[in-house]
Amino acid sequence: MRRALLLLVPACYTPPDLPVTPFETPILVDGTFEVCASERAVRVACTVDGDTVDLASCGSAGERVRLLGIDAPETAKPGEGAQCGADEAAAFLARVVDHQIVRVGFDATCTDVYDRTLAYLWLDRAYAERALDAQVLEDVVRLHGADPEDPVLLSTYLLAAGWARRFDEDWVEPLRFERELQAAERLARVRGAGVWGTCD
Repeated sequence: MRRALLLLVPACYTPPDLPVTPFETPILVDGTFEVCASERAVRVACTVDGDTVDLASCGSAGERVRLLGIDAPETAKPGEGAQCGADEAAAFLARVVDHQIVRVGFDATCTDVYDRTLAYLWLDRAYAERALDAQVLEDVVRLHGADPEDPVLLSTYLLAAGWARRFDEDWVEPLRFERELQAAERLARVRGAGVWGTCD
């Protein structure tokens, strides 16, 4: 006797309307994306805000690094209050990276107009599994198609956790990990994670 399987699909569900950012594939040089410098390992001295850290030493004695691909809410400045979620984003980043050894990786451009280093920060997988949310980490690993031992790209994690949005100004060239960064932000928006659930 055959049994019929009845599938009930709600007809009223409408997927969220998310903006689509045009993407152009970066120029490949000999099959790899051209980067401006080699990767290196260094200790994070301190966090400046939700998307900026100082390496080796805090302040002018260190190297200021702006994380590639993300834009965290702005912390308080003279005459201006902090944006919604700024203090939480900065506190989270500080908890995860301050005094930790990270891998610093690059894209096509190494510095910005403020003479800050533009870089990706990679966390050791074993450390990431102890310090980060397991579900968000699993999503980030899946987005990158990473092996179990591969390091974790912090920019992708911060987007997926909702602590930042993509830095998507029109003048910015596509990054090596543009597709992964876009997907991570969409995931956070759909879930209402971090600033997407608490800020306008």
